[in-house]
Amino acid sequence: MAKIETTERGQQWVRDALADNFENIGDGMTHLTCDGRYWCPDIDAFDEIVEGCRVLSKEYVEWQFDCNNFAFYFQSQVAYEYGVNAVGVVIDYSGRHAYNVIVYDDGSCALYEPQTGEFVNRGDEMSNHEAYAFEQGFIIL
Repeated sequence: MAKIETTERGQQWVRDALADNFENIGDGMTHLTCDGRYWCPDIDAFDEIVEGCRVLSKEYVEWQFDCNNFAFYFQSQVAYEYGVNAVGVVIDYSGRHAYNVIVYDDGSCALYEPQTGEFVNRGDEMSNHEAYAFEQGFIIL
């Protein structure tokens, strides 16, 4: 396991961080927290994770290895290789897309597109539709 800087946080702290960053948590976007404790990276450490990530070498295959597979693969790889379980999968029904959310050690959050290796903003478009609408769906963290 690669060594990076993390801070241990509780489940309620992570839930509060999501609610503080996204006003529609509990009202359109729901979340499932699977762990009692979370190891959250600082922003600089997460940049290091992205640089070492193999998910970008994967090929998109419609219906077989598509957006949800990229998101779950990235989440699993980060947990396995770096010990960071504060990366969630966003299943965005309103955007018809799946991607990741990161909860940082300072309580801030970011949306991440594992297919491109880029951070995205709520409301951004992909392929002529609002893929990151973040209005209806759920987060698995």
